[in-house]
Amino acid sequence: SRVTIMGSLGWLALVMVLATPSMAKEKLEPGHDYTPEGWTKMPSFVTNAGQLARNEHAAIVYADGNLFPMPVMVGYRYGIFYWWDIGLEVGGSNGVFQALLHFKMENVKTIESEFFYWGTRLSTGYKIHEHSWTTDLVFDDRSWILTIENGFAFRLGSKKDKAIYLNNVIYMDFDLHSPRRQNDFYVSPANIGFETMINEKANLYIEVGMTYSINGMATYAGKKFENTWFPTFRLGIALRSGESTAIYYVPERTKKKKGVE
Repeated sequence: SRVTIMGSLGWLALVMVLATPSMAKEKLEPGHDYTPEGWTKMPSFVTNAGQLARNEHAAIVYADGNLFPMPVMVGYRYGIFYWWDIGLEVGGSNGVFQALLHFKMENVKTIESEFFYWGTRLSTGYKIHEHSWTTDLVFDDRSWILTIENGFAFRLGSKKDKAIYLNNVIYMDFDLHSPRRQNDFYVSPANIGFETMINEKANLYIEVGMTYSINGMATYAGKKFENTWFPTFRLGIALRSGESTAIYYVPERTKKKKGVE
């Protein structure tokens, strides 16, 4: 199958791409499908199973089981190009608050069949995580965080609207206390996720895995959780704009609408 590669060089060239007027000023009408005849239409995913279509919007709500107590996050995501989308999320729970900005980019996929996808997400933002369950279970974070996620997905079904994906995460927690404490580092080597599109309007997903605390967390009760594993999960639903504004196409698209000679 044919493969398109953006790769890590795409991240380095991102500013150049945004400054290039050819893609940004193309005269493509909203709600049009430019998928070449015989190819699979690009599916729309909000997790690391894939991308949103160009000019597609999504409102998302999810439970973030990576933190305890578990915060509920709400957010908005937008597809700038077929290979790059952005998002903003905010939420919290008792003792937890997060405000995050994320960028997700396609690296490699089989563009004719839409069967395989590899993408990278960068997330950054502010986090408060201050909660004491017991003297041995203490969370005491006020920090700026940065995460790097790589998702490898296999899309299923005739429309490739369901996906099983493997997600690995590097999580960096930069302390904002005064006086400064240590910076904390975590890794999730193999989270497993499933996402499905629901018609043209919604998505549902779940992701589960384990996170390893490399150097622990410096808290008011001392250093905690060094070399410790934590269970993690996310469960969410998204509502998308469907086909009212989205543009579906690939670089080798035909100039005519799918199925029209």
